[in-house]
Amino acid sequence: MPGSFAEAFPAEFTDDYPRNQIVPQEVFRVFIRRFNKEKRVLVVAVNEEAETCVYTVINSDLNKNAVRPKLRPYHLPLCGDSSSFLEHDSFIDCSRLIETTIGFFVDEILYEKGKPMGRCEDAVFNEVHSTLMTAPSVDRKIKIKYLQ
Repeated sequence: MPGSFAEAFPAEFTDDYPRNQIVPQEVFRVFIRRFNKEKRVLVVAVNEEAETCVYTVINSDLNKNAVRPKLRPYHLPLCGDSSSFLEHDSFIDCSRLIETTIGFFVDEILYEKGKPMGRCEDAVFNEVHSTLMTAPSVDRKIKIKYLQ
């Protein structure tokens, strides 16, 4: 009899599980060093060949001191009641995309520092994608690499 539920599955399944969770529209709670705290993030796109992905941050509030007025329209409001991955109303920061390795998310999942929180609804994700494409603050090379 296996010692844990995971041990009941073949190793190739459990070894691939964290990587298989990293898909566009998936929301994770992860620790981000830049902010020195846990944040919810939305995976926007994955580049399997390069083993990289891009995500955007979900914030509880607009930081009126940090967000320049011309970038405020790129922070999309999100109703907490209609999203399974939120506890309250929040904002998706579409003023920037952050590129990282797939390994970052795999490590977060494996070491239980982070976890998948749910999937972003199609309509919201399409709005995020459109907003990112028009955001002047998102690097053009990143847009070409991931969003087209």
